[in-house]
Amino acid sequence: MNNCRYCNKEFTKLSNLKEHERKHTGEKPFSCHICDYTSAYKSALKSHMNNHLENKPSYSCDVCKKTFSHNNTLNDHMRIHTGEKPYSCDLCEHTFRTYSLLYSHKRVHSGDKPYSCDMCNKAYSQSYRLTMHKRVHEGIKSFSCDFCDKSFTRRDELILHKRTHTGEKPYSCDLCGKCFAQNNNLISHKRVHTGEKPYSCDLCDKTFTVKSSLNVHKRMHAGIKPFSCDICTLSFFTSSCLSNHKETMAHRQKAELKTLRLKTDFICKDGDDIKHEGKCLAENFVEIKMEIENNENLEDYIKVEIKEDGS
Repeated sequence: MNNCRYCNKEFTKLSNLKEHERKHTGEKPFSCHICDYTSAYKSALKSHMNNHLENKPSYSCDVCKKTFSHNNTLNDHMRIHTGEKPYSCDLCEHTFRTYSLLYSHKRVHSGDKPYSCDMCNKAYSQSYRLTMHKRVHEGIKSFSCDFCDKSFTRRDELILHKRTHTGEKPYSCDLCGKCFAQNNNLISHKRVHTGEKPYSCDLCDKTFTVKSSLNVHKRMHAGIKPFSCDICTLSFFTSSCLSNHKETMAHRQKAELKTLRLKTDFICKDGDDIKHEGKCLAENFVEIKMEIENNENLEDYIKVEIKEDGS
């Protein structure tokens, strides 16, 4: 068995291993002698060379009249019109038009991410996702919303965003009729009906319907609480838990207390007058004192704080 030096993936043939490792290294040893095209695969170069033929073969789509240099490419294209998706994943319910799309999808399950950004080292399972990511570094946002001033690096992001304006929900559940703006949300929803939980924790026996729930669960094992309250010292596993915390009476009281303490911090006594940087602040102090006294829950605590701080 031959193992990849970069991701430890196994191959029975050495030639397949060498082809695979080019995804990590970016090596493209096959080059066109007519133009500057290069490829990691000999078969891709062979297909490219047809573009230079004077009488190159042409296969035309009967529906949209788009032409292709290979018949198998036309067959793949026709499935866009027919909706046929003959290639199915044996690990989940996803289906695909072409084998190459299925092959790329399987990296989601295997965790293989051969395409990495040379600016931030972020890695992706598909090359087009890396291309889209690089636009973030370049600051390119070519897709603008017609309803507001937002713009996006990817067309699919714009399409999803527009649905927040239009309210469009084109994906409906055939079991309960509930509609969704995104297809992946529909797929996750259907698991409520089927009971399927494809995401399992490798540290315990718990399983989940969506990957995001698994990620939150793993934080509990690791003790990671990335969502911190800016008023107190508490932190939480999820943003929703932080939001719920901020709605509690105890949090609101501490928020009020912090505001009042900020107003009293600059006050100091100079004889009988209250001054700050040599300026009399008697009027300001009266306003602050009244505000403190109007907050019954905080009045005594604030008074103690002022006395202890020598303010």
